[in-house]
Order: sequence, then structure tokens, then C-alpha cells
Amino acid sequence: MLAALALSTAITPANAAEVQFEGYYRARARAFDSLSLSSTSDLANAEGLSSFVQHRFWLKPRFVLSENAAVYAELRGLDGVYWGDQPNPYIDQTSGAAVASTDTDSLGAPSVSLTTGEQAGEYGTDFTMWRAWGEVHTPYGRFKAGRMPLNWGRGIWQNDGTTDDNGFKDYGDTADRVSWEHLIDDQVYVMAAFDVNSAGYNNLLDDTKSANLGMAYRSERLVAGLNAQWRSRPIDDFSLITASAAVDAEIGALELHFEGVGQFGAGDLDNGANDVRITAGGAVLDARISGDKLGAMLKLGFASGDGNSADANLHDFTFDRDYSIGIFMFEQPMPVLSTNGTGTGRNFDNTLTGTAISNAIFVRPEVSREMIDDLSVNAAVVLARPAAAPSDNEERDSYGTEVDIGVDYSPYEHVELSGTLGLFLPGSYYSEYDTDNFDFSRPALGGQLVTNIRF
Repeated sequence: MLAALALSTAITPANAAEVQFEGYYRARARAFDSLSLSSTSDLANAEGLSSFVQHRFWLKPRFVLSENAAVYAELRGLDGVYWGDQPNPYIDQTSGAAVASTDTDSLGAPSVSLTTGEQAGEYGTDFTMWRAWGEVHTPYGRFKAGRMPLNWGRGIWQNDGTTDDNGFKDYGDTADRVSWEHLIDDQVYVMAAFDVNSAGYNNLLDDTKSANLGMAYRSERLVAGLNAQWRSRPIDDFSLITASAAVDAEIGALELHFEGVGQFGAGDLDNGANDVRITAGGAVLDARISGDKLGAMLKLGFASGDGNSADANLHDFTFDRDYSIGIFMFEQPMPVLSTNGTGTGRNFDNTLTGTAISNAIFVRPEVSREMIDDLSVNAAVVLARPAAAPSDNEERDSYGTEVDIGVDYSPYEHVELSGTLGLFLPGSYYSEYDTDNFDFSRPALGGQLVTNIRF
């Protein structure tokens, strides 16, 4: 349930050091025609069919030193590297020389957006240490220190990028953290933590740090909790308070999962905006019911928007990029154009939506059926509209509709195969954009095939 309650699974006693491994290799193939939402007959620099396959290897060794102490690590290999491509090396900023097998995120403290809490970074390294931390279990709670994953609730604010990986997770939220966690009577969970989010090398005053408090209660059929964070960047006199409430409940065959997030802040942003005030929020509700063969799910979501981007009052809320609802909507940047009409490069100058849910109200019903043992099929529809339409064109009030048909198959132990075919019908948010120069109204077809081998 709430990832924080993993505390309840205490470190297994061991008489000697023990090493345990968890991980997976994922190969993900995607194809789209076309993310330009146009054709070359309507737009000369429209992109045609785009297709690619990506690697990801994730390894999590656990070193159990005693019944009281353990060390964890997470490593990534060929993360997001395209088949047929070479991974990117890290460039030493002092000498300009390439340093193999390392990425920029793993050398310094994670770079995190003050407003979204998302870690910045690029894919494309061959093999890198991602996270590493130690844990000490005492009668007074569990103490942790190091670079560790963050995960809470449904993952719309803090998402570790690995939990319940369904072929869409790529990023992961990380913090350099010292924390204390305690489980009281196997029901009440409490947490306090301090994070170093970014540390300046030349000017120590530009540090960004966070203080965190959390609490949760669980019974046999209910888990409910609150996670709060105060983040500060002194040099900009900026502070941001984020609070998230999460609930997981079972009522007979019905499962309910909810997370709501509110953000309130003020100060100067690192993008040059001064004296801003932030009031934003988002929420998601999942309702699921399962029978012997049939299942149904309804997902409702909201991310506040800001129709007026000219003032200093910011209301846009952005879900974590690892929270996905389809293979098109808020998963792929759209529209994407060709730089020269030949398909040799991509142009994002007119991209209207990116890789995260923001300024949106969406609904996603889904039905599934088990056809034979270990094989099921599903169908889903995603409908979304802006929470706040652009003030200069209120007719752009719909993102459109996506229809997905999928299959999940586990032919052998540790092996998972999933495939999705999707159709995206763009709404007025795209089609009514700058109609004198662009025509972003063409439906798009796409597909995804994911192979996961877990251990």
C-alpha cells in the first residue's frame, strides 16, 4: 500500500552478511504515426512514422549485515538507450574529458524542481550508481541515511520510478535524505526526514533543502496517511509547502485508491520569475472491482491549471512524470515536427503538451477479461480537457480522446509481456492552435510492446 509502510517488513535477522538481489531487464518498443497530428500534405514539416526500442536494466542489491543493519543500492544500465545507439558518457566539467559509465545525476545532489518536485536529468548512460543508502533498525525506530527513492500514495507527487513498473516508468524521484521511521503497534506509522535537494558548489547560500513529516494508519482493509514537506531555497527567499493525503480502502470486492496534493509557495523561481505566489493542487481516484474473469476500473484525475500565464500567481499543478494514463496523452510530447521535412531531426517549438499531466481533468474507464491462464485483454478510453483553457482562446477546451486496447501475458515465471494499440483523436486544444499556420487535427495511431524479465 502506501510505500512508506514498507517499514512494517522489518529486516530479516541474519547470523552473517547476506546479499539479496531484485531487478529486471525491460525492452520497450514504441511506434507512432504521427505525433505531428498532421500529415505532410497538410504540413510540409510533419513527421511521419516514428519507431524505436529502448533498453532499461534495473538492479537493487540488498546487503543484510545483521538483524539491525543493512545497506541498499540501486543501479541503472542502458537506461532509455535506443537499440542501435551508444550510451552518453559523463563530461568532466573541469577538463572536458569524457568519463565513461557515469551520468551527471549520480555525481552531485539530485537537481529537483521547486514546484514539481521532479528530478531533472537525461537518459542514455551505460551503467551508473543511481541510489545508495544505509538503514539501522533499533527499538526506537528505523534510521536511514543516503541517496534514496521517494514514493507515496498513487505516485502523483513522489514516485520512485520502479514500484509497479508497467512499462511506462522512466524517471524516479530521489533525495539525499536522513530519516527516522517508526511503526507503533503495527498500525500507526510516523516519519520525519531532512533532505538536501541541491547544493551549490561556489555559493553555499543557493542550497535547496526540505523538511518532511508523515503519518499513516492502517487496519486490515484501510490505510490512510498524510505526507507534508517544506522546501526552501534561501538565496531566492523561496519556500514551498506540499501536503499529500492518501487513502487505500477495500470494501468487499471494491478497491478504492485516492491521493490529493496541495502546494502553496512564494518567492523567486530559478527560471527568472520573481515575487511569484503558488497555489496549486491535484488529485486522482482509482476505483477497481474484480471478479473471477472480469475486471473494471475507473480512474478520475484533476491537475489545476492557470489560464493566465502573464501574472505572478501560478496555479499549474504537474503530476509526476512517471504517472501515466495512456500511450499518447501526457506520455508523448505532441505535436512533434520534423526540423527540415526529411525526418532527420525533431522540432519541439510548437509542442503543446509534454510528458506529464498538467492543467487537466481526465477520466479513464477500463475493462479487462482473463481469456486463459496468465493471459488477459483490456480496453480503455481516456478523455481529458484543460482545467483552465487559455485566456486568449477559450475554444481550446478539449485535449481529445484516446482509445487503447491491450494484452498482458506471462508465459513463464519471471517473464511478462504486454502490448497496447492506441488511437488518439486530438481535441480543440491542438486543432484550434494557430490555425493560420498549422493543422493539428489528424488522428494518430500508435503501439507499445514491453518485455520484462524480473528476478
